[in-house]
Parts: sequence; C-alpha cells; structure tokens
Amino acid sequence: TKELITGINGTWILESTSGTFSGGGINTAWNEVVIDEDTFDLLDEEGESVASGEIDIETINNEAYYYFNLTATTIDDLAIELDPEKFVTLSDNKMDWISPCCDRLNYHFVEK
Repeated sequence: TKELITGINGTWILESTSGTFSGGGINTAWNEVVIDEDTFDLLDEEGESVASGEIDIETINNEAYYYFNLTATTIDDLAIELDPEKFVTLSDNKMDWISPCCDRLNYHFVEK
C-alpha cells in the first residue's frame, strides 16, 4: 500500500470541475469517486462503476504527485485518462485534485 493522505479513503461526491482552456471545467460522465487504499472507482448517477484504476504516488521536489491510472472503463472519453497527474488536498470534508500545471483539469469533491 502506498502512503496516501490520511482521510482520503471513502466516497466523495464530485461538486465541480475547473481549469481547462476556458477555466470553466467540463461535464463528466461520473459524479462520485470511491477510494479504497490504492484503488479508485468512478461512479455514475445510478451508482454504477464507469471506470476504475490504481493510484500511484511519485514524490518530486518533496511534493506528492498522485496518478489516477485507469485500468478499466466503460466510457471512451474520460478526461482523467489523458490527465491523470494531480496534487491532492484535503480540508474539512472537501477534497481537491489539482493539476500541477496550466490549462489542465481540476476536480472538487465533498465527502459523502
């Protein structure tokens, strides 16, 4: 098991996205993520898994980069497949996946 941030395991509801060239984020085909140790599942509105994968962590310059790598999907067009690298922050009952660079997609969650 990798050293994930304490408190990251559980079910999180996607509140919004931000970033991209427009700054307004995108619409997603999923609205929840379930994180369990070093795996994740993306769930649609019916609670069905549309994608799953493994979480890898790499430390660069003392900062942890999380890689949400898909291993299975039922959807052809998932933005996370093209942009899996994120900083993860937790505050109270909120979690953010923030891209380390410009014009990339960010995800904002609230704990379920």
